[in-house]
Amino acid sequence: MSAVRHAAFTVAALVAAAAVFAYVFVVRNGLAADRPPTRIESALARNIVRLSVPAAHRSSQNPFLGDDEAWRDGSGRFTSECASCHGQDGHGAVLGEAMYPPVPDLAGDDIQRLSDGALFAIIRNGIRWTGMPAFGGHQAPDATWRLVAYVRHLPAVQSPAAN
Repeated sequence: MSAVRHAAFTVAALVAAAAVFAYVFVVRNGLAADRPPTRIESALARNIVRLSVPAAHRSSQNPFLGDDEAWRDGSGRFTSECASCHGQDGHGAVLGEAMYPPVPDLAGDDIQRLSDGALFAIIRNGIRWTGMPAFGGHQAPDATWRLVAYVRHLPAVQSPAAN
């Protein structure tokens, strides 16, 4: 057997073994949303988020960057469309905590590290296999950019519990 065939056979065997392991794991443990995700599930979720952002949006910058009124304008839309899952302070709400994958802390480092363009694309297009819906069909791009400005402002927002 040639080295290339041997390598291909080995890779195919490893993929098949991983598929069998995953199948057995799911059959034994289920896919319930009431348990914390495994490290593998968390890694898959991060990659789903990354893949949900079209390459053309990754480097886009918010045209309202530095406009203090933009985040204020985005605040009202956030309250009406986002706070039920993400909480008014972005740290999550009761509904968001019960979702799988769990709603991320928008004020946290993982979200704040995303580019403006990535946040824009996520808000506009949603993320498959999560509870994040697409809002692009019923809001103008400027409204989405104002939401991005508000998300950027969230680390400075006091939690209602802290008041």
